Amino acid sequence: MERLGSIDHGKDFASSVEEIINQPLTVENVDTYAEDALDKLIQLVDEMVQAYKHQLTIWLDSSAESENAAFAYYGVEEIGGLLDHIADKAEQLMAIDTAIGQIESTGNVFVPPDDRSGPDAGMSETPHREWITRQPRLKILLFILANEFGIEPSGEALQIRRGEVGTVMMRQEPYHEVTIPPLERTVLICDAYGNGTFVFDTTRLPEEERAKLTAYTKTQLMEVMAQYPGCGAMVRCDDYFVPHLVGALADDLRQPVEMGRQRQGNYLSPRRMIEAMGGLTINGLADKLGVKYRVIATIATRLERDGCLGEVAKRDWCGKQKPVFTREQAELIEEVLKQKGMFNLPPPEGYLTLKALANVLGVSDMTIAKIARSLKEDGILSEGSWHRSPQVREFFSPEQQAVIIEKAHDRGLFAPPPPEGCIMVSAAMKRFGVCRKTIKNAMHSLGLQPSIYRFSCQKGRVKICEGLSREQVEAISDYFLKRGYMRPAPEGYLATSDLMNALHCGSPAFQKAIKVLNEVDPDFGEPLACRGRRANGVNSSIGYFYSPEQQAKIAETLKKIRQGAAR
Repeated sequence: MERLGSIDHGKDFASSVEEIINQPLTVENVDTYAEDALDKLIQLVDEMVQAYKHQLTIWLDSSAESENAAFAYYGVEEIGGLLDHIADKAEQLMAIDTAIGQIESTGNVFVPPDDRSGPDAGMSETPHREWITRQPRLKILLFILANEFGIEPSGEALQIRRGEVGTVMMRQEPYHEVTIPPLERTVLICDAYGNGTFVFDTTRLPEEERAKLTAYTKTQLMEVMAQYPGCGAMVRCDDYFVPHLVGALADDLRQPVEMGRQRQGNYLSPRRMIEAMGGLTINGLADKLGVKYRVIATIATRLERDGCLGEVAKRDWCGKQKPVFTREQAELIEEVLKQKGMFNLPPPEGYLTLKALANVLGVSDMTIAKIARSLKEDGILSEGSWHRSPQVREFFSPEQQAVIIEKAHDRGLFAPPPPEGCIMVSAAMKRFGVCRKTIKNAMHSLGLQPSIYRFSCQKGRVKICEGLSREQVEAISDYFLKRGYMRPAPEGYLATSDLMNALHCGSPAFQKAIKVLNEVDPDFGEPLACRGRRANGVNSSIGYFYSPEQQAKIAETLKKIRQGAAR
């Protein structure tokens, strides 16, 4: 449409539209993310039409004609499709709320709290902010899965379990376990402020560890990630929570999540008409060929790096450039998959997967996988061939198996069995009721050096790890006894967390009272390190306990602090 004369444009409506649809998704705005954008866009269209009608132009009969003329005049593309897209996102978010409300509780506490008594009690992943109690992270996760990976909350490709909240727990929201087989991920996520989100790559964890993830505390989850490098990541709920969570779901966890911090993912702008242009995303190609997302991503990255795909079109998504393949490029990727045996049945005779080889050798599959990965990185072991039997797996020839076995011998994989009375470090942890760090500190103080042995575990499995002799275990026991670690708490003594609950105060106020008492009362003393007692009389974990006299002093000091703050 042609403009008449020299007319002032006034408000930059095109930029206003871009500003509305480029809003990043955050935990703060997810509940009203699409609805607010829809209201703003409708209001902006009305303002645009009203401003246009004040211009010197031809008379238009219908409102639709006026809107189209206003869009053309102000350089804004027809936004009917955009309104429909955002309305669909609003309905999708409401459907996610409904799905979350229908998740049934398992009756068990997931990710139980650590016993973090003493000076660090009450600390979380973020600074204390009492006015924030809940952040809808599960809603964010399900929305990302639906829009980035095409995995709907109601679909069979997603399994969600809700944990419970214990009566004496400080957090008021349960952890959820979200298992995502298409992405080979398990996510432990909680809506309570200050609780981390844990993302695990299930292919890098032994089966027994995967089964115990929900029973671990946060400290134990971090220890699992340290024991199996690249198996998981903790995603903090900061300004980059959404792009970091997308990266943890889509990328290799062995590398740091490198998401662009200049922009976060926005889901209000419709994606390009990729199918109309004859192109395919990684997700689209994976669905078409019936393989996993990561298989396509790995092959495509390698082919693009080697220059086999030519120029690959990119689209910006969540601060990263995502590929869009032409029909010819998709056919080349499919051909490479065929050459790798992706669609062949069965594998040649004598070929084994790493898991099958581990079973033959009587060791864990994770141990063999680490050795094979190291050999590949050093260029000693070539890639295996891919076959379906019945699922797609990487198989290794007898010659490749010999290379892996030789390396296993060099690493002491076939260590001797433990002598009589020798136990694993993990068994010593259970015996004394302490964490691995406490055991390690005792060993360091005593100058004890563990040896590597081949231990027999449940279900015929074998574990190669550090072992402690009977003499070393006795030395550690004496060490703990001398420091009071094994004695139960005296009658009337309260642990730090129980005392804070009784006094109705948080960690900052409690620590402030302790600091004041240490400065003004030389007789206040230190808390007693010992074991608490459960309701059934069984000793629980080690903690710091305060005597009745100390409790009375703390209560009086807190009262004075509160009275001073109220003035």
